[in-house]
Amino acid sequence: MSKDEVLEATLNLLKEKPELAETLRQITEYEEKHYRNDFFFTLGWEWNNFNPPLSPQTLHMMHLRGILRNVYKSRSSTGYVTRHPTAVIEALEIFDSEQEPEAVTSTEEEIQPDLFDPIVGYDDVKSTILRALDKDARVHWLFLGPPASSKTLFLLCLERLPGSGYVLGSRMSRAGLSDYLFNFRPRFLLLDEIDKLPNKDLAPLLSLMENGRVVETLYGRRREVVLDTVVFGAANRISLLSPELLSRFEVLEFPEYTYEQFIEVCVNLLQREGADEGLARYIGEAVWNYLVKDVREAVRIARLAEDEDEVVDLVEILKKYQPKRED
Repeated sequence: MSKDEVLEATLNLLKEKPELAETLRQITEYEEKHYRNDFFFTLGWEWNNFNPPLSPQTLHMMHLRGILRNVYKSRSSTGYVTRHPTAVIEALEIFDSEQEPEAVTSTEEEIQPDLFDPIVGYDDVKSTILRALDKDARVHWLFLGPPASSKTLFLLCLERLPGSGYVLGSRMSRAGLSDYLFNFRPRFLLLDEIDKLPNKDLAPLLSLMENGRVVETLYGRRREVVLDTVVFGAANRISLLSPELLSRFEVLEFPEYTYEQFIEVCVNLLQREGADEGLARYIGEAVWNYLVKDVREAVRIARLAEDEDEVVDLVEILKKYQPKRED
């Protein structure tokens, strides 16, 4: 097959099965990384060279369509390479350019007046952020504080905003922040544990916050998007954040909640989750006394337990198996 024929076959495949774009990206990136290896071109790569492994059935289908070719075959293994790597890369670039992101509307008249009701106190902070949201102002906010403080609760409340996307810095996917931004294009990026964000994701974040541009150049593939994203970050320690990142934020530092405040927060928040006041209070007390003092923990328990007995059982399991968290 010629290069043009492979290009057409790849585009047809992507039209039929757009979810395979990521598989093709993994393949082209893997080949680009190993192209200097003579053994690679002799034996090719196999389905289990990738993490997670690729589907052998999908690879066989790509082979039948002429996108891949066999360079090695035995009873136990099959080695593939792309027939025309540049054709596959061009097809992916065309596919990416034709993807229409979901329209992001202004947040005007979409801000719930009770957005921050579960938060105890901080009326001045709540009104300031609501005013910024009402004005559609592109101001980025960083909430600092220990685990048992209102910073997490602010993010929980902000998750109710249309177009919000929550990301945990310590568990960023291998694809990275750039890939997340290209795929989901959030209006509001809620970046928890931003102090644990991998170094490779810092550059796209800085660019996003500065001018809205996200640019990725990887193994001969380039893509760019301009977003109007507002970033809300949360961190435990300011010392782990770079000066460049801090300069792009309005920084607010919160003290740890007292016991009474934590219980009130749990009651307010869990009632929104459908728990009655008594059960919400019971969950809050259990989390405060036996687990990490985190309102997210209370929310997760409320979603799993329907009565106090189930709360007790669940807390015992969590006490036994949960790892200790770093501050």
